[in-house]
Amino acid sequence: QAQPGLVQVQGRGRRKHQAKPPGRWHRSKRSISTPRHVEALVVADRTMMLFHQDGDVETYLLTIMNMVSSLYLDPTIGNFINIVVVRIILIEDKEVEKELNVSDSADDTLYHFCKWQQELNPGDDSHPNHHDVAILVTRKDICSRKSVCSTLGVAHVAGMCQPDRSCSVNEDNGITLAHTITHELGHNFGMYHDTEKIGCSKRDGDTLHVMTPSFEVDAVGVAWSRCSRRDITNFLDQGKGDCLEDEPADNDYAYPDLPPGAMYNAEHQCRLQFGVKEAAVCTPLQEICSKLWCIVDGTCSTMLHPAAPGTHCGKHMWCQNQECVPVVDRPQHIDGGWGEWGSWSECSRTCGAGVSIVERKCDHPEPAHGGKFCIGERRRYKICNTQPCPEGEPSFRAVQCSNYDDKEYKGKNYTWLPYFDQMEPCELYCTDTDESVIVPWGEAALDGTPCNVGARDMCIAGICRKVGCDWTVDSDATEDRCGICHGDGTQCETTSGFYNKSEGLGYKEVVVIPAGSRNIKIEETSQSTNYIGIGVPNSDKYFLNGKRQITLAGEYEVAGTPALYEREQDKEKIRIPGPIKEAITVYAITRSPSSGNEVHYEYTVPKKEPVRAPEYSWVFSDWNLCTVTCGKGTQTSQPVCHEKKSGIVENHFCDGIEKPQPQSRECNLNSCPTRWWVGPWQMCPVTCGKSALRKRSVMCVVSGMDRADLAVPDRDCKKDERPKEVEPCPNLPPCGFTTEVPLIVYADNKDTSFYNISEQDGMTIVNGLTTDEPEILEFDNVVDENPDNSMYNTKPKWTVSRWSHCSSGKRSRKVTCSVPGDCNPDNKPSSVEDCRSGKWITGNWGTCNATCLAKSGVKHREVQCRDRATNLLSDDCNPDKRPFDTKRCYYRRQCYEKNDCKNGVPSPSLCASYRRMCEASSIVKENCCVTCMKRRRHVRHNKRHIPAE
Repeated sequence: QAQPGLVQVQGRGRRKHQAKPPGRWHRSKRSISTPRHVEALVVADRTMMLFHQDGDVETYLLTIMNMVSSLYLDPTIGNFINIVVVRIILIEDKEVEKELNVSDSADDTLYHFCKWQQELNPGDDSHPNHHDVAILVTRKDICSRKSVCSTLGVAHVAGMCQPDRSCSVNEDNGITLAHTITHELGHNFGMYHDTEKIGCSKRDGDTLHVMTPSFEVDAVGVAWSRCSRRDITNFLDQGKGDCLEDEPADNDYAYPDLPPGAMYNAEHQCRLQFGVKEAAVCTPLQEICSKLWCIVDGTCSTMLHPAAPGTHCGKHMWCQNQECVPVVDRPQHIDGGWGEWGSWSECSRTCGAGVSIVERKCDHPEPAHGGKFCIGERRRYKICNTQPCPEGEPSFRAVQCSNYDDKEYKGKNYTWLPYFDQMEPCELYCTDTDESVIVPWGEAALDGTPCNVGARDMCIAGICRKVGCDWTVDSDATEDRCGICHGDGTQCETTSGFYNKSEGLGYKEVVVIPAGSRNIKIEETSQSTNYIGIGVPNSDKYFLNGKRQITLAGEYEVAGTPALYEREQDKEKIRIPGPIKEAITVYAITRSPSSGNEVHYEYTVPKKEPVRAPEYSWVFSDWNLCTVTCGKGTQTSQPVCHEKKSGIVENHFCDGIEKPQPQSRECNLNSCPTRWWVGPWQMCPVTCGKSALRKRSVMCVVSGMDRADLAVPDRDCKKDERPKEVEPCPNLPPCGFTTEVPLIVYADNKDTSFYNISEQDGMTIVNGLTTDEPEILEFDNVVDENPDNSMYNTKPKWTVSRWSHCSSGKRSRKVTCSVPGDCNPDNKPSSVEDCRSGKWITGNWGTCNATCLAKSGVKHREVQCRDRATNLLSDDCNPDKRPFDTKRCYYRRQCYEKNDCKNGVPSPSLCASYRRMCEASSIVKENCCVTCMKRRRHVRHNKRHIPAE
């Protein structure tokens, strides 16, 4: 949910620097379910190509997108959403990779990818390569603003159909990539995280909600929450998804017919999850559907994910919904059908015109097995309780703002008054009584809130809907200037005039407008430092700007009827639709004679009988709001039917007269102000210590016509306001240990969760999951073990990946520096080496013959050389690489009683490096010896997995 923000005060008036679409009200299609086709561009970066070099990346991506499409066809989403891949781009060229600019910063990567895909996207929606949303998939370990790299994806909320924001970045970690893409697309559709704060939990029983902020391992099914269903429905009903209404272009992509587990077996899923070239399955076949365990680097580990649907789990059996079930034909699609209309809801207001709603559900039958959601009207509205509210009561918008009076804002309490923003008439903006701040509370105004002064238009489901004078939603029935529904404007007269006297200062009477007058318009003809006031004749009572107190621009009651007071760029305008219940006096309040003070006024008064025959013609309406507030936008003027003296009337009076085309023109040609843009802080290069620095990107940008930020030279921004690019890494602990392992979370999660490691009654507890303790603490024999190789060493060092498969006598591996550019090139390990057709195979270790920790023992295993292709015994293995068949081990049960160490703190990572040094160093022994003896299970500090024994 959007957080309240502060709108700065600029001079006399208040406004927000923004670029928004024009329009006072929205011609909605009521609430109608229509097919929405999301044309998706899927981009795989170079890290994907390097990792999947032995496989078909396109088929893998189509398998993933097939799962995404299935989740958007789930009936719990409440809409017909069809995900279609129209284009796949595989990045293999290094130069293109540089243009894409993928880094470990999720936010920076999103920024650059969104700009890249926008330039790539054909503007013509009918072009076969045009896309509605762009999806980047990478094997890069992306990180969010926080230091912990628990990020899986990032996207713009409500960015769908906005060319520069309809995009997401997603980290490939196996088949669950489908859930990450689905989640991020949900954000593009305006969905927020399912939390108690917005009224929806992360799960419903065993079913995990798609928009949960964090992954939970014990969920069985996946579905959309009612909050997600509400968010996407409102998004589409507000017209924000109109780009999705066109049919997708035909393409040649062949989606796999089999479920993902049948396409990629359990062993392949292990390789995908752990990012390795070689892995094996160590889960018993009958348990594989609930949790997939993999042998990686000789350790049986899990990412806590179940095997993918369709994974083989027995003879003629496969996994479905985390259960091993017989393989059967896929069930037939069942398309949804509408049920009966329900009952009308209670009116949203007790007076002043509210809204009542009636709905029907797509449950007769409910769509199933990929069937289509219902098409057609799902919700109807009618206006109710149209009688006026008692005189003197606060407006409906004012009542909504007063509900926040007891809510603290930025550490202070305020009394809130309504503020009307014509750019966002159905957003709830409130201002304090001191006129110092305007706060958007992040909520839509309630149904029935007026949204267009001078008309009956009102907010319905967050949209400013047109309401005719016949009290029908989306009706074209209008009142003429005389206040008569369907009238021709001949039963009243209009009076207008100018006031431009400049002598003297203070309150100068402009005109007295009689009771019963309508369509009152009062405005300054040019900018000035003066004001317009409204009061009661022969009285000290004022409605606006009275008694030398300036009124904030907004919506007020004047003479018993609503009035809109606008002040923009030192130019004032007052509109009162009327009829006013008492006469009013208009004042020109002169502060400076030199600035000029010309005021134009206009109002109509009723007449009992028409005095002439009407004369009609087409004229152009006032120009609507500019599409941007700076940087050159456009505005349009629509033809409307006009009576010669009465003004605007309903268009049907001009039937038979040729109607002209709408006009358009450029507007707000002034350049947009520049500002400094800062990216998120990058990851600290080390995990401990006080001297490390972190960096971020700082650029001078200007908001362009299409609302995208355009980079400009730094000299265009104020040099003394430039934010810093480098700062010390915050909150780093002294180099030592840590006891927290980050949980796998979705990218945009603001709250990082952790697995908490603790010991209870001699058992290791990982987030409440109990694990058996191994009897023997063991480690591979390593020659000249060096404590400087600890993971806590802050010096730059070379790291290597696993060797690739042997091919043509060569194999390769990836060699990287922990701090890019700072490693000694003379010490760089080789990335390519000769290899042989044979490979060393090791058996299980035998029993340790040790009797006490103070006395070491040994254990043995069988080592054989076998051909890689035939698995037969071979002699073509590198003898220098022969694995050890003997290693040292320790028995620890009796040593558990020795407790002569000091300051023991559980630290499995230190134990892994220092276990052998406990006997050799008194300093190490005092600080970690007890720890190393008491740890019952080795737990890696890595977001990716939790190893077993």
